[in-house]
Amino acid sequence: MTTLPTARPEGVDLTDAERRLAEAVPLLVRDGDGGCPYDRYQSAIEPARRAITHRLVAGLIRENVGGFADDVRTVRLSDPVASLETPTDVAGSPSVDRIRPIPAAASTLLVLPLPAIDTSLAVFITGMGAYRRPKPVGDVYRCDGKAVRPVARPSVVLELAWAAGRLDGASRIDVDRVSSELADSAANLALASVRRDRRTAAVCGRADDAGWDTDVDYLLAAPDPLVRSERLVVDGHPLHPGAKLRQGFRPSEVVAYAAEYDAVPALRFVAIADEYAATAAVADGPTFTERLYRLVPGLRDAVADETTTAGRDPADVTVLPVHPWQYRHQLTNRYGRELDRGIVIPVPDVSLPAGATLSLRTLVPKLSDRQAPPHVKVSLGIRTTSSVRTITPQTTLNGPTVSDVLETVLGADEFRTLSGLPETAGACFHDPDGPHTDGRGHVRAKHLAALLRRNPLDSVDDGELPMTAAALLARGPLTDRPLIDSLVPEGGADAAAAFLRRYAEAIVPDALRLLVAYGVGLEAHLQNCVVVFDEWKPKRVLVRDYGGLRLCTDRLAEHGYEFEPYPGSVTVDDGMEPAYDKLTYALFQNHLAELVRVLVRYRPIDESRCWALLSEVVADAFAELRRDGVPNEWVADAETVLYDATWNYKCLTTMRLTDRSHHYALESVPNPLSRPER
Repeated sequence: MTTLPTARPEGVDLTDAERRLAEAVPLLVRDGDGGCPYDRYQSAIEPARRAITHRLVAGLIRENVGGFADDVRTVRLSDPVASLETPTDVAGSPSVDRIRPIPAAASTLLVLPLPAIDTSLAVFITGMGAYRRPKPVGDVYRCDGKAVRPVARPSVVLELAWAAGRLDGASRIDVDRVSSELADSAANLALASVRRDRRTAAVCGRADDAGWDTDVDYLLAAPDPLVRSERLVVDGHPLHPGAKLRQGFRPSEVVAYAAEYDAVPALRFVAIADEYAATAAVADGPTFTERLYRLVPGLRDAVADETTTAGRDPADVTVLPVHPWQYRHQLTNRYGRELDRGIVIPVPDVSLPAGATLSLRTLVPKLSDRQAPPHVKVSLGIRTTSSVRTITPQTTLNGPTVSDVLETVLGADEFRTLSGLPETAGACFHDPDGPHTDGRGHVRAKHLAALLRRNPLDSVDDGELPMTAAALLARGPLTDRPLIDSLVPEGGADAAAAFLRRYAEAIVPDALRLLVAYGVGLEAHLQNCVVVFDEWKPKRVLVRDYGGLRLCTDRLAEHGYEFEPYPGSVTVDDGMEPAYDKLTYALFQNHLAELVRVLVRYRPIDESRCWALLSEVVADAFAELRRDGVPNEWVADAETVLYDATWNYKCLTTMRLTDRSHHYALESVPNPLSRPER
């Protein structure tokens, strides 16, 4: 192993977060793939800061934080070398005219006036995308008086907005907290970018010998192409300014536990006295504990030894897998009394290596005798994007019941291209005085919980390529272009349109059928969708993670489906609005809109054509629902929602500024879908 000096990168004024993450740089050395990692980290810092600043500015405008969307001024760049003409009533406007250089791809300059401090913020954009999404390019600038200065860090934008009184509802404490999160996000993005560069060098160096002519070849060569695709996703959430937040991890733990570093954490295990556990499993299936015993070699005997030593009957315990970070940092702190009393019993002699996935808390066991072991979702008490990644008792115990319903529904012939990935069993620590909808009992239940989920490879045939939809935006190691660009055939705008139509037809009709006919709004965002390609063409979609979906119990009851959710479950409602909001945000605003954004950047197709095409796919889906006898009033109601002039957008930036990760803040944004004229 190469030994590197411990000196910090020089030449860049590092934030505390960046200085801290530099300690992880030596861990990125792999197989002599060349270059000084510290130099690469240093060069990655400014682009990472810029990317996070772009998300922040886009969020402030899109969410109309403090009236930014109402007040933003637009300057068209008809001639990229001409002087910019800005409104004279905009604070700092005389200096805006001198912003240089103008990025080649820029079409417009957005000016955000901050009159209370006689300053403006300015950013070039390539255009305004669907759902009022600015597409920033180049630096963000601060303009005041005669001075024009690039904004060096995302926290500067936040501080200026705060000083100008534009952060409604946020306190000084909130601003400091979010500034810290933005710094952590930028530092983690820089570190992950170094890892991506080193992966690219390694893959390109092996490509000829391995026979990898394309990025698809590289993915298909893996024992688990889905996990390999997840490792390519470096940039994090495409909309959230805290896209790469890893709050709670030490530098070495970032590398040890995240998918982009090829991490293979070792899951640990504890046995919990049955009276302090709650479990659920799909109908007619083994218990959670029995599934673990069948999965993990030696676990049954090890649990018997430890529980017997603790004075308990091995038949009267529930076994839980525990993330190694949680095992190390949370077990004693949160369950010390139960450890002392033999209620929670560690099983130290057995562990299970499991590959990290994009979600961090979901892992794929590494077992030599099983090709497709279940994915294991475990509580992880660190914050990524908006939330601490624990698992609520509602999610843990509802999952198998919801899975039973969706397996039956989606197994019908009417669903042709959409399938679910059932959560076959769940278990959590559960104080006996439950149910626990809040308070200490709820916190303890969600910090020691786990779910087992069917492996997507069980639903993939030989030669097919399963890929997380999030990877379609990620750069492939052989082309250094988004993977969606590798999958779209050559042929100009028509080829791009044909690909997008086929992609949409693989998910939109069945997702709308599930929504309209059954009242289920899937959280079908990029990370939750596994797209199965056959001969480079999108064929079908597998949707995972039922904890975020929304169910209309009245609509399901029309088909004879009834179940009792865990008290306090936000996933269920007797009306359709939560289900509508969930699907329209996750599938259209997050998933399809981001694919369109990347597609129009790399292929000669207009965004307007993309949305006209998607509108046709939606209209065809509604027409098919009517032909199949779905009540017309249900279809008409859904059409009113889907074709409404505006939709609710989930305000990710606002929610962080007000620390409301579990209480949605919504803003109306223009909807690009329209009724096709037929």
